[in-house]
Amino acid sequence: MVTERFRGRPREFDRDQALAKAMKRFWLLGFDATSMRHLAEAMAISQPSLYACFGSKAALYVQVVGAFEEEVAFLDMSAVTTASSLSKGLDRMLDDLVRRITKSGSPKGCMILGGQIADVPGQRHLVLHLRARRRAYQAALSVALETWLPLKKASATAAVVTIFARGLSDQARDGDTAALLRQSVEDFGRHATHATETTGSGGSGSGGANLEAAA
Repeated sequence: MVTERFRGRPREFDRDQALAKAMKRFWLLGFDATSMRHLAEAMAISQPSLYACFGSKAALYVQVVGAFEEEVAFLDMSAVTTASSLSKGLDRMLDDLVRRITKSGSPKGCMILGGQIADVPGQRHLVLHLRARRRAYQAALSVALETWLPLKKASATAAVVTIFARGLSDQARDGDTAALLRQSVEDFGRHATHATETTGSGGSGSGGANLEAAA
């Protein structure tokens, strides 16, 4: 708990709860459209206390991104490594993503995969921070894919799947339903398999996100 002095009286607020409220505000509006006034109102604290506890808006955003990453287990690729096959692992991973980015009561999309910050002076470090977290996601996926694929194929497949995952996040923000996004996952797998088969490469022939063939 953090103590805030409010009109002469100390008032306590839960730092983690305040951070969660800031997360929703940034997630919903994005960094550029969110003001310190918006944040103070959402967090139910005064702006001086916000600065004192969290630092600048940029510093708060970095803390929020870290909290989001932990909350959604952003780098957890166990769905891929513990599955009975690569295609089933990617199916499960992408299905979990769809469920998360379309969850009722939460802002749509992924705060990191779909996060956008204007690349202007004073914000470059935030642009680079988000980029680094997305690259960490791709790197974690690549390592997980090495359970099934050689290093180079795992790296190439991770790049393709990350691009697709970012597209899913954008479509969720645009209002696409979970059912429609899951259909996109299925189509993605079928097209990847077909593209490989037309080049004469083998594939497992299973349904869903069948990227053994695409890799």
